[in-house]
Amino acid sequence: MPKNDSQNKWEQFTDDNLPPHEEEQIDNAGLPPQDKKTPEEITLLENELDQAKLLVQSKQNDYLRVMAEMDNLRRLTQREVEQAHKFGIEKFARELLPVVDSLEKSLEHATDANLKQGVQMTLDLLLAALRKHHVTVVDPMGKPFDPSQHEAVSTIPSAEHPHNTVIQVLQKAYLLNDRLVRPALVVVSSAN
Repeated sequence: MPKNDSQNKWEQFTDDNLPPHEEEQIDNAGLPPQDKKTPEEITLLENELDQAKLLVQSKQNDYLRVMAEMDNLRRLTQREVEQAHKFGIEKFARELLPVVDSLEKSLEHATDANLKQGVQMTLDLLLAALRKHHVTVVDPMGKPFDPSQHEAVSTIPSAEHPHNTVIQVLQKAYLLNDRLVRPALVVVSSAN
């Protein structure tokens, strides 16, 4: 079978068939020949290489620093979003608590049974809505005084109660996801 023209054309460029001047150019593992460098030129090139390495190292450090800052920013943003979801209704809940207090006072002083039943149902609905959003009531009656959750309005000497015990609650405390929304206003016992 006869060879076609394209095969013949490429066969002429094998290593055995190269012209002499092209053979001289392909030495040193297939690289073109290089001019001989003087020691000054070699020192200059080595200095340029060292500067380039330092620049690369500096840029690598900058890159790692930026990546660390981005990771910290991502974590901070994620934490802030979680906090916003968890405590986003704190201000709203704080504004509803006086309504709860008013309904409880109305229950204490109501004389009509129908009115009392209606107020109780309204209060129950409001408290259920607050619980649904993780707002819980803390009734400190009979417990030791805790300054992180209670505000002492006054102290009363009492032989019946241990020292520093809550003996009267004027206003209940409320928590939102274990964070204090409003402290309890209390009267505390004192030793005789």
